Formats: sequence, structure tokens, C-alpha cells
Amino acid sequence: MMAIMMLVSLVMAAFAIDLSNARSDRTLADSAADSGALAGAQSLPDPALARLDAREYATAALTGGETGTGATVTVTTPYTMSGNAYPAHRLVNVRVCWNSPTGFAAAFGIPSVNVCGVATAFKTNGTPCGLCVLGTTGRTLSIAGNGTLRVTGADVHVNSNGTPAAGVEGTATGGVTTDGVIRILGTYQQPSPGTFSPTPITGVPAIPDPLSTIPVPSVAGPYRGSVAHTGPENLTLQPGIYDSILSESRGVLTFSPGIYVIRTGLTLQKSAQAPVPSVVGDGVLLYFGCSLYPTPCLSGGQTGAGISMSGSTTFRISGMTSGPYTNLPIFFDRNNTASMTILGGVLNRIDGVVYARSAHYSMAGSSGSISHNGAVVVGRTTTTGSSNFTVAFTTDYAHPVLGRHTFLVE
Repeated sequence: MMAIMMLVSLVMAAFAIDLSNARSDRTLADSAADSGALAGAQSLPDPALARLDAREYATAALTGGETGTGATVTVTTPYTMSGNAYPAHRLVNVRVCWNSPTGFAAAFGIPSVNVCGVATAFKTNGTPCGLCVLGTTGRTLSIAGNGTLRVTGADVHVNSNGTPAAGVEGTATGGVTTDGVIRILGTYQQPSPGTFSPTPITGVPAIPDPLSTIPVPSVAGPYRGSVAHTGPENLTLQPGIYDSILSESRGVLTFSPGIYVIRTGLTLQKSAQAPVPSVVGDGVLLYFGCSLYPTPCLSGGQTGAGISMSGSTTFRISGMTSGPYTNLPIFFDRNNTASMTILGGVLNRIDGVVYARSAHYSMAGSSGSISHNGAVVVGRTTTTGSSNFTVAFTTDYAHPVLGRHTFLVE
């Protein structure tokens, strides 16, 4: 009996070794498929180059001596995922297979075990998202009126796990549209006649903050206190540290090129007699911190300086053309939960990226045309009334960090 038990134990141990080797080979196959799919997706929209690069990178990941009788690498692009809304022309599928040789099992007529690794990668439109909504809980993208939120040249991504995380409320006829895709971690709500176009892809993992590596501006001065622009004359501001800036005059408010730190708020409420545009700034960075800047906002979130535009304000601003703040005209402290609010009939154009990771971007009333040439990264966003909000992603106005991005979807 002991001899039989020892024999059975040896057989089980031998099969366990064979299984372990096959499992190790499967891990290698998965890694090779992942590498190939990501590399191939980077080369889209050229499918021939994508297939070539995917095969090259997958093969390179298979180290000598571990591929048994030789691996086969199959690359498919365009690729259609069953039951999934990802566009086929932006997907690369890689399948890596080979026969993993056995040791003891060969004596029982099983000389090898077929192992395969499969991966599919998705290529975003130039950036992880043109509209990046990074709040992680609750409804963070909301349409409560007849306005539209349109993104061109890039995707929409919502990090919230809410049910819903995004939605059109009530009988609103507005919606969210993009020529890319809409990705949401949680669910979405779309009562008729509101629209999401194309149909959102849900259950997509949250993305990291795409601008997390940009340094916080360090401005020692000059300290300029608070400014109230209330007369009929034009006013030109110079870079520095401000507590608050208020402009409700008929004159033009101009920001000279440079870095502005605002510690309690920027309020723009121009009269109907003001020229168009009534607030201008080229080559600027407006940084919205908290009251004790250079001390940052509290790590758990703190309401610091925000932006309020209303009345007949017409706003046109662009970022710097070089340095770490290239094409970044608006930058909120990463823990600043204040709001960027647009009310009334404001005509707004921002050339560059709005970066307000924890803030709320709110558009209400008949806000007219609100145009962003670049990208918008916010904690949450809401449109009500008939606001028309457009984000047109273009590399001419995007921060250099926002380059090509791919991620695995299978």
C-alpha cells in the first residue's frame, strides 16, 4: 500500500510540475500578447503598420528557449469585439500560441499542452480624453437642459462609479456627443429625448489624471492684493499674486502675458456696453489656489478660488507657447473644489487646456457658445438651460503631455 501511495504521489507531483510549467508559459504568452497589442495600437490608424509592429513586439517578448516548438503570432485589425461598442478600426487584437512541452505527461501520450495569450488594445483619439471627468463617485456629468456638450477629435471619459455616473435629467432634450467614444466606469441615464452619441461604453476602468506631472507654479510675488474694475475705462493687469479680481465695467480687462495666482476668486460680470471680447489674455496661466497660497489646498479637498462669469462677459484667453505650462491657461490647485461657473449669455473661448481636477465646471442659463480648443479636465461638469459647450481637441492647443494613448480592453 505504501509503495502504491508513493507511486501515486510521484505521478501527481510530476503532473503538477507539468501544469506549473504550462502556467508559466501561459503568463509569458499573455505578456507577449499585451506588449504586441499596445505597440500595434500606437501605430493606428495605419492598419498595415499596426500589424507589423504588433507582431514584432509580441515576438520580441518571447525569450529564447521558452517558446517550445515555436510560437504563432496572429494580429487582427480592424477587430470587432462581440457585444462591445468600441470602433473596430481603433482596436488591435493579438493572439500568441505555442505547444508547451511536457515532461512526465509525455510518457502517457501527452507530449505538449497548447497555451495561448490573447489581448486587445484600444487607441484613443490623440489623448486619453478631450473631456476628462475625474470625480470618482456620484453623478459627475449631468445635462439638465436643452444644451449640447460636444467633443471633437477626442473621447469623453468619466471616472465615477455612480449609478448613474452620467445622465440626461428629466425631459431635457440636450445631450453629449463626440466623434470618438464615451467611456464610463459606472452607468448612465438617458431618458428620451435626451441623447448620448455614440452609445457609452460602461464598466471601463478609471484613468489616472493625465496632467498629474505638471508642477504647481511657484510665484513669490509681487503681491497685488485685490482689484475691482468698475469704471468705464480699460484695465491691464500684470502677473503676480492676487487675492481677488472683479470686473463689472464697460471697459476691457486685459491680462498681460505671465503667471497669475488668484487666492479667493475671479468674478467677471461685464455690462452690455462692453466691447467683444471684454476679457482677454494671451500667453497667460491663471492659477486658482487657496487663501494661504503658496500653502496648497487641503489634501481632502478645500474650496479655494473659483471663476464666475455672468452678464454680458465675453472671454478669450490662451496659454503660454513654451515651458511647463504650454497651452495651459487655467490651472486649479489639484485639491481645489471650487466652481468654474458660466451664467447668462456669455461668449467664451479658451485656447488651451482647462485643468481643474477637483473642481465643478457649471454652465447655466442661455450661455451661448462656450468653446474650448484643447481639452477639459475637471472633477465634474453640469450644463443646464441652453448652454452649448464644445471641446475641440487639437494638438495646436493641447499640453505636450497629452500625446498618444492606448490601453488594454481585453
